[in-house]
Amino acid sequence: MNPVELTQKLIQIPSISRRETGIAEFIASKVDGELQEFQCKGRPCGKNVIAISEPNPGGPFILLNGHHDTVAQAEGWSTDPFSPNIEGDRIYGLGASDMKAGLAIIMSLYNEFRDKLNLIFTAVGDEETDSLGSFALLDEKKGPVTPFRSRIVGALVAEPTNEKVMLGARGRYALRLIVHGRAAHGARPYLGINAVEKAAEVLTALKKLPIDSHPRLGKGSCCVLRINGGAETLSVPDRCEITIDRHITRLMSKEEVMKEFRCILSDIDVPVDVGLVEREVPYLMPYTRAANEPFIRHFLSTLGNKKEIIYGESVGDFNIFGGLMPTIVYGPKGKNHHSPDEFVLRSSIERVHTGLKSWLEKVFME
Repeated sequence: MNPVELTQKLIQIPSISRRETGIAEFIASKVDGELQEFQCKGRPCGKNVIAISEPNPGGPFILLNGHHDTVAQAEGWSTDPFSPNIEGDRIYGLGASDMKAGLAIIMSLYNEFRDKLNLIFTAVGDEETDSLGSFALLDEKKGPVTPFRSRIVGALVAEPTNEKVMLGARGRYALRLIVHGRAAHGARPYLGINAVEKAAEVLTALKKLPIDSHPRLGKGSCCVLRINGGAETLSVPDRCEITIDRHITRLMSKEEVMKEFRCILSDIDVPVDVGLVEREVPYLMPYTRAANEPFIRHFLSTLGNKKEIIYGESVGDFNIFGGLMPTIVYGPKGKNHHSPDEFVLRSSIERVHTGLKSWLEKVFME
């Protein structure tokens, strides 16, 4: 399968996160794979595709991974996001770069090498939401990859990296702070405590939050994502909700994260409940992999040791894989991920495919 043509075909199949059945079935038909349904709150939420080749019984496996879901289309597209538009070297379309091009590349590679190498191909859903697909894939008790875990020497995740090699990424928690006030008639605010006004004191206090750092992953971060408060009637607001993004660079339990917020907020006279935004699966932890791990060293030597090594600022399914096994994140160049007029470079698809093909050929020869 030509990965450029396959990229265009994948763009034509809408696959908004948790509405991915159509594209999963298409992918399965192209790699002779099986569908694995995963659930959220007791109901089906998506499907993974798993294809396993073992021409060398008992030998080691390489895992190829990508996600087939996309974010919802944003406002402002200048073309139909589901009709691939080619302008020069650019292929425009929703998910073109994140990550249907990378997915097309590993689909092509799997079919090229399935009769030569032990490979596990995985196309997962829900990456853009809560990573339910990858957690289901790697579930310790019933995940389809679990029986092969001890034989997997490493994973290649074909997320877009601008042809750089990513060997780690920060982790993330999302917190919900509930600021409490006291209701009163809006004409007599002095009789109440305005939770919205108190929320301003909370945000000021959070500027003193100690931010962690890591020699490779850089600094952590804290970002206010949403504030929701106020009364529909003429009343002093007695509640205000603040949603916080907290990216971390070191392993931190949920108790540690909430404790650091409670500690800072204890210095102000504002009643605040600190908790995490509910999530069906664990939050994603930061990870780093070493360039001298055999799987990664072999990859770098094949593609050229001068390949720039980077570390991700945000999270993805690669956090799950990277915490379990040597993991390389490597994919083509593109721009405007999660934005209007997303595109991937055709020439980059071809270069990445050629480079990865050379790598797998070297693995086969050895």
